[in-house]
Amino acid sequence: MLAGALNNPAVVLDMSDMRRVEQIQREALHEAERYGDAQLATFLHANCVACYWLLGDWDEAMAIADRSIAEFEESPHVLEGPSRLFRGYMLLARGHRDPSLADFERALERARETPDDAQTMAPALIRSAWAYLQVARASEARALFEEALPQLRKDPHARPWAMAEVALELGESSAIREILEMLPASTGQRAMLAVVDEEFEKAAELYAAANVRLFEAEARLRLAKQLLASRRTAEGEAQLVQSLDFYRSVGATLFVERSAQFLAESQRDSAYASAKRSVIPAT
Repeated sequence: MLAGALNNPAVVLDMSDMRRVEQIQREALHEAERYGDAQLATFLHANCVACYWLLGDWDEAMAIADRSIAEFEESPHVLEGPSRLFRGYMLLARGHRDPSLADFERALERARETPDDAQTMAPALIRSAWAYLQVARASEARALFEEALPQLRKDPHARPWAMAEVALELGESSAIREILEMLPASTGQRAMLAVVDEEFEKAAELYAAANVRLFEAEARLRLAKQLLASRRTAEGEAQLVQSLDFYRSVGATLFVERSAQFLAESQRDSAYASAKRSVIPAT
């Protein structure tokens, strides 16, 4: 069927051009609905959440996730877990801790129903580890990450977005580099390698080229910290502003607050240094 055929190139492109993936998914969904294939339409509709999540169309992603999860609670579906992972991420980023963690816990429960399926288990483990890192539950995050590694080694194509960022936070970059190197070269793969190598400018540019705006913003935030630490204040603040623009556009208050705090601290330090220079005579 045409809708199913259209979905196949989207799987191939998902590490190269997320905007094109979103377009193909919408075309496939249109064809499934036109031909009355309700089962495929349900699958494709829920599958769109990931695209909108990465592209920064979070209101659309949340609306689809809410509708899909409500439907899946009545009629169990393989995409309930992934839908909850994406919704949980957005909820936590928007400051809704308890409902977010409930989504992550339920998604992990669903994934554990098929423990040998790396395509299901690896994303659930990695994204739940990400959530625990955000709420200062680092030991639990590390346990989930370590549980994910054998799954990723078994099937590196599970390649869940956020695995490079989680590995970096946990000091496990070498383990993820080994897994990333098993994948075919692509823009997204090179972006994740740049993250684990702490080449954040390169990572931001590659994520931008792949239209993965969510992780481009995170790379820019990391780059800003790096630049500010090396006293490249103007460049660092420019990266912070770009990061802030994205996070504000999606309502990610958790990251807006973090970015704004770094920006305020940088500006305060710059003002202090300027004032100090003005009162200390040149020698």
